[in-house]
Amino acid sequence: MNTGETPDIPDDLTHRVLRHLLPAISIAFLLNYLDRFNISFAGLQMEESLGLSPVGFGWAGSCFAIGYLLFQIPANIGLMRIGARRWLGILAIGWGLIVCLTGLVRTPTELYAARFLLGAVEAGFVPAIVLYLSWWFPTRMRTQTVAIYGQGVPIAGIIGGPLAGWLMTVFATPAESESWRALMFCEGAPSILVGLWMLATLPNAPREARWLSETEAAEIAAASTLAGASPRPVDRAQILITLRSPAVWRLCVTYFLLVGGTFGIVLWLPQFLRRPGWESPQVIGWISAIPWAFGSVSIVVASRMADRSRDFGRVAAISAVSAAVAFGLAGIVQDRWLVLSLMTIATASMLSLSVTFWGLPPEVLAGEKAAVGIPLVNAAGFAGALISPVAIGWIAQSLGSLSGGIILSGVFLAGCAVALIGWRREFRVPYPRT
Repeated sequence: MNTGETPDIPDDLTHRVLRHLLPAISIAFLLNYLDRFNISFAGLQMEESLGLSPVGFGWAGSCFAIGYLLFQIPANIGLMRIGARRWLGILAIGWGLIVCLTGLVRTPTELYAARFLLGAVEAGFVPAIVLYLSWWFPTRMRTQTVAIYGQGVPIAGIIGGPLAGWLMTVFATPAESESWRALMFCEGAPSILVGLWMLATLPNAPREARWLSETEAAEIAAASTLAGASPRPVDRAQILITLRSPAVWRLCVTYFLLVGGTFGIVLWLPQFLRRPGWESPQVIGWISAIPWAFGSVSIVVASRMADRSRDFGRVAAISAVSAAVAFGLAGIVQDRWLVLSLMTIATASMLSLSVTFWGLPPEVLAGEKAAVGIPLVNAAGFAGALISPVAIGWIAQSLGSLSGGIILSGVFLAGCAVALIGWRREFRVPYPRT
């Protein structure tokens, strides 16, 4: 175990590394989210184009979650065998091709297969990013760079809505229900290009970067190596101890309810906002960007509040209550502007909840429990992602309206709030006073 101080990297050197690495990685993050959720806008036309029922559309969302969950381990194996840099490029090219091919599907079954494959390919992206950045940055900088991933959702929402609406309008066909296919081609192709860019330009490690001297590469390698030095392998006994830990299962239940209340709504948001006067894809695209714009601010505010107080559970609980109430009311009221206002509050609160929740597992599961516990918590969340899209679709199909599905999201998040409040003492992170 390393007990020494982690060497730091000079600011000018850090900025140079950021300048060379983050453009491609940041764009890949953005495209990752655009390609994952552009189906939410394609759904405005898929019922007519593919004969897709609301339940069927929900299954398209759930198939992505199934592929993502099942391929977590195979993706990590591929990462370790191929290496992070090449793996990043291959994954970006892979999901870009799948999104393009999604524009060719003719039946719901083909759509389900495409979404499953997309989830399987995207399962390896975040672990590859985290590993790759660990080769370049010490812990203090790694946290800041990985935080870009948290901003990827709202930024994709802000850009993706207007872009999707514009593309579906520009490529509108006489049949008026096929322009979603052009959306898939236009948004899938850039991912292929970015994948090629990463393969061509990202260095495997500091020692291979042409824009670093040997001394600078050695400084970076030393800092990053010590920052994450020699974790001990997890043995079977530690796995059993972790599985018997009440803290792990509290976090699993909480995250299941959190993702159950948030994943489905991302898929259904454009269709829920479609109201008299807001029927065209272009109008819905601009309207749907408003909740995400406020969400990008709420992430920063909630993160700072949680960091200052070290009470991640409290900030998460407030966010969960706010999101649950706003979703519940949005499913009841009829005025379109009031619905938009409530969905903006709900989306901002939902994003704040997602960010602050992940401050809990590394602290609550201190030590070796984290190695087993955190992946288990993440898997519980994707169980929620598997259930909620189909459940919302079933309610929408049964009632003839998405309002009941929105209320269901509120119920999930109310359960999350109850868990966070009920287990607040267990979830409280001690603040180190100085």
